[in-house]
Formats: sequence, C-alpha cells, structure tokens
Amino acid sequence: MPAVAAWLVARPLNAVLGLAASLSLPLLGFLSGAVLVYLLLVQGPRQAVIEAAMAGGMILAVSALLGMSLEAKFAVMLMAWLPALFVGVLLAMSRSLTLTMQVSAIVAIAGVVVFFAVAGNPAGFWTSVLTQLLADWRASGVEQLEQQAALVEPELPRLAEHMTVWAAFVAWLMAAVVALLGYALYRSGPGEAADFGRFRDLDFGRVIAAVMAVASIVAVLTGIAWLQSVAFVIFTIFSLQGIAIVHWLHAEGMIPVFVVALMYGALVVIITAPVVVTAMAVLGYIDAWFALRRRKVRAG
Repeated sequence: MPAVAAWLVARPLNAVLGLAASLSLPLLGFLSGAVLVYLLLVQGPRQAVIEAAMAGGMILAVSALLGMSLEAKFAVMLMAWLPALFVGVLLAMSRSLTLTMQVSAIVAIAGVVVFFAVAGNPAGFWTSVLTQLLADWRASGVEQLEQQAALVEPELPRLAEHMTVWAAFVAWLMAAVVALLGYALYRSGPGEAADFGRFRDLDFGRVIAAVMAVASIVAVLTGIAWLQSVAFVIFTIFSLQGIAIVHWLHAEGMIPVFVVALMYGALVVIITAPVVVTAMAVLGYIDAWFALRRRKVRAG
C-alpha cells in the first residue's frame, strides 16, 4: 500500500491513470473512489477534481473508440466519484474519521426520508425498476442472467418492499468504505500524515442510537413506513461500529486475526452476510449505549 500511495502522487499523470484504471476493475470499481479520497486528502479538492475530470475524459474517449455506451460509463463515474468527493472533502474539513462517518450516516438517513417524500410509493418505484431489470436480463441472451431472472421474479414484490432500505445502506456503506480505504492510503503514503482517528475507535454515539430507538418505537406504534425504514437503516449502519469493535478486540490481543478474517469472509457470502451484519449491528448498538471499549480501557 505505501508504494501505491507514493506512486499515485509522484506526478499528476499517475493520479489520472490510477483513477481511470481502478474504475475499470471488474467488481472493484469502488476502489477508484478510495483513490479519489486519498488524492483529496493529499492534494486538496481543486487538484483532485481536475485529475478526476481528466481521468473521466480518458475513460469516455476510450469507451467511444470501443463503441461502448458513454451514458453507462458516465453513470459509473458519478456513482464512484460523487460519494467519494463528499466523504473526502468532509474528512479533510473535519479532520475526524468518526465525525465524517456520523455525518455521512445522517445524510443517508435524510436521503431515505427525502426518497419517501419524492417517490410517494417506494415499493411501486422499485417494482418498476426491478421489472425493467429482469426484462433486460431475459433479453440479454446470457443464460445465467435468464436463470437469475427466473429465480428473482417470484420474489419481486418482497424485494421491492425492502429495496429502499438496502439501497440506502449499500450506498452509505460504499461511501464509508471508500473513505476508510482512502484514509488508509493517506496514512501509509509518503510524508507526514495528519491523524484523523483510528477505525477501531469508531463510535456513532448515543444521539444516533437514540434516534433509532425513538424511530423504532414510533414506527411500531403507528406503522409509518418511512419511520420503519429509517429505523432499520440506522440499525444496519451500526454494523460498521460492530466491525470496528472486532478490530479493536484484535488490536487488544483478545481475538486472533483468524477471527477478523472469518468475519470478513462471512460478510461476502450471500447466505451468511445478513446474519453477520445483524450480529455486528447489535454489537455496535450496544457499544454506542454502554461504551464497552472505554469501560474495558478504564478497567484495565
């Protein structure tokens, strides 16, 4: 990682190539967002945005030569770089990893509320989106996609009902991940790096935990759909604090690195991921109220 960090800032062309190449990685395009966060922290927003614009121009030019969809490529760039730009600037301004994560969580919560207000009927919106997606899969001529469409179609109503929550959580999680990876690059890069805090000390705090508690109680009593979604999104967000606690336990010598690796391995498996996310969210939520790590430090 130190070598990559040093190469990226050695000259502007390296940063442009790094942004463009990482965006083209299959299933790992989000790494380009991490590169952008790193460049923002090292070079400032102006230089980083110029380099991202040059990388975008390079990607669109190559796509045009290859006859690829420019709209699709542009959408990929926006999805990778706009969240990274937000969290990167926020991290640079606040100089606090925890505050950046807290503010990004509040933005995600606000996004859910706004989406419900604008969409009116989120389930209907997602039903339309998913129906079109399944139609595209069936028309693709790719056997695997056709099989996936056949499997997903019976579950479409249930998926549409919960899509708002999962879309909000995944979008926030990707922004959080690129912020963490970009910050890790920054800390490993050349020169003296400022200390914005450690991931293993991440704490979303009692205020956000209290908002979840109130939203959950009111949602149960009233059945208001948007409050239910807000409460669940906040709950899933606390899974990142739970993961931070696992890293803290390893740093304190209480668990071996094998347990950390096992946790991440379970997170990438579709069957076990919901269970692990739930377990980490419970752990993180309990820690937000009772400060388990600080209690252990004081006791030690």
